[in-house]
Amino acid sequence: MRLKQVNAMMPSREDYMKIMRFFIVYILIAAFCALLSAGCNGGETKNGAGPASGTGLRVRVVDDLSGTKSRVPNALVVLGDRNGALIATGTTDANGEYTFDTRPADATVTTAMECDPSGGGQSGVIYSLYDVNVPEVSIGGCTPLTPLGTMTLNITNSIGSAASNRIYIGRDGYYYNSLISSVTVTVHQHQLQNDGNLSIVVLALDASGPVGYGMVLDRPFVNGMTVAVDVDQVMGHLQYSMTNFPGFVTRVDSQINSTRKERTLTLFGNFISSPTSTIVDVAYFPGYGTEHSYYASAYIDRNGNGQYDAILSSGILGDTATPSNKSFNFSLMPSAPANITVSRATGTVTPTLSWSGTDGSTTRLFGYVSFTMAGFNMSFSAAPTRRSVVFPELPEALAQFRPNEWVSTFSLANTVSSAYSGYSDYLIKRDQLMSGSWAMPANTTTRQGVGLYNF
Repeated sequence: MRLKQVNAMMPSREDYMKIMRFFIVYILIAAFCALLSAGCNGGETKNGAGPASGTGLRVRVVDDLSGTKSRVPNALVVLGDRNGALIATGTTDANGEYTFDTRPADATVTTAMECDPSGGGQSGVIYSLYDVNVPEVSIGGCTPLTPLGTMTLNITNSIGSAASNRIYIGRDGYYYNSLISSVTVTVHQHQLQNDGNLSIVVLALDASGPVGYGMVLDRPFVNGMTVAVDVDQVMGHLQYSMTNFPGFVTRVDSQINSTRKERTLTLFGNFISSPTSTIVDVAYFPGYGTEHSYYASAYIDRNGNGQYDAILSSGILGDTATPSNKSFNFSLMPSAPANITVSRATGTVTPTLSWSGTDGSTTRLFGYVSFTMAGFNMSFSAAPTRRSVVFPELPEALAQFRPNEWVSTFSLANTVSSAYSGYSDYLIKRDQLMSGSWAMPANTTTRQGVGLYNF
């Protein structure tokens, strides 16, 4: 989900962490495994093809950033060894696929590309899969935003206490610091639902949070169209029961995702400081979603310096029933990685990211690294037994993505999911999900212990 702050100051650190955590959760629930052969375009090889542990590796690149799962043609795919050293490259065909002739043990697969940030985000993304020991994988990428035209929204705010609006179009959110009566926005292809139509939700908030909403559903898009939205509906409410917090939790928050025709809206709850066991009220949009996912998170100050350095997050995904109360037991969470560090040998562009406190019984490690000044971020998955990764070696064609600055933010999650039996099963089912031959089971549970590093 892209978030756009309009006529407002930059998000606070708390808001940034919410956005970053949602990005982590979004990557988590994009799961996986069909096994289709791919055509091969020309590629280059460095120092041979490396030690072969299998007959080959088919890589499918999909648009993970917009959530459309569309194939990405002409994407450069980089194959490396366990430590990210470059072995070969290849370019995806019209179906977004490329097959390497050989597969090294514990292979590293990477894509890197420029993406339109849609207002204020970073413009480049890098996706890496470490420890690949399966013959076929899907990896994230992006496609350029495709503008379809403009749409004017005329908004009537009928909730007396409302002080500001948020507008959701497809999966994108636009935040305003005041009430909006009329606004013209550019509509992009990725905002359309899987039926080709568009849904719009306008949220009204006061100082305490959401107080009402209005929506227009399943409207065919016509360039230059005007849509009237009356914000006069009452929010739905449910409760999260959060229990068994560790003693060093400083605050908690909540989140609910509602999906309609493969377009998901995310509504964040308010922070609650100094919790013990607590009941949290969570607002949602009645009538919008046909599938819902629920998340609760606790922010942890492990070293007692007044700043949280870890997050415990629990989710219930893919619930097709009417939204209802949920319970989250924080004693079941995996521990968060600790001692997160970034090191770089003089003159190199392949920093080493290292940590302690990972749990080999979890499904996988998920990392998110931001190089703010360079304008790109990196997301990676690795086997849960890892204690470090080396930033992958990139060819000259991707030289712009070689990090020339220190990491500004690095988060790392021990992740457990009821949908997968282990890391290789995760890679297999992610590939299947992207091909449409597997679906996330309803009410899949996920738990994350997230360690944080801020330069």
